[in-house]
Amino acid sequence: MNSYDARVRYTLKVIEDSFLELLGKKPIAKITVTELCQTAQINRATFYKHYLDIPDLLEKTEEKLFEQIKELFEDPQNDQELFLKLMHYLKNGIRRYMVLGLETADPQLPFKTLKRCMQWSFPITASCAGGMDAQKQAMLHSMLSFAVGGILSSWIQNGMEETPEYIARLAGTLCTHMIAGIKKGEILL
Repeated sequence: MNSYDARVRYTLKVIEDSFLELLGKKPIAKITVTELCQTAQINRATFYKHYLDIPDLLEKTEEKLFEQIKELFEDPQNDQELFLKLMHYLKNGIRRYMVLGLETADPQLPFKTLKRCMQWSFPITASCAGGMDAQKQAMLHSMLSFAVGGILSSWIQNGMEETPEYIARLAGTLCTHMIAGIKKGEILL
């Protein structure tokens, strides 16, 4: 890593942090490049070197968030490990996520996140659902995704009082019992 890369990463972090600070105070439509540059203490040329405009900054900030979440899905030992990594990520970065998902920023962020997590987690579901045809695997995956999404949504809305370990265990247990119930014929698909 050279000093140029470190400076660029620092500059991008300052821009993103300043953007999130402003986004927490006002709607995205009211944030100007000039105001952002003043808050970040950078010049406009520096901003435009990395972004086209404020909506481009929002999109790239969300993409960075999605890349970080996607990394959690790479090579988990099991669903419990995945859930635990995801819960810790959310607990540590919830302010950032909540600000990006505000009605005045991108109210579609939770849906976009769920959609991507469903895409990334399908191989895990498929490996647990051996012997099921593709249509039933897809239905099972949707059921599990929305169930886990509901657990996460409730956890977040209730202030994340429970530990990430507890929520991960809860989500993992739900998935395990649902898959076992389907395999035994106790739950119909």
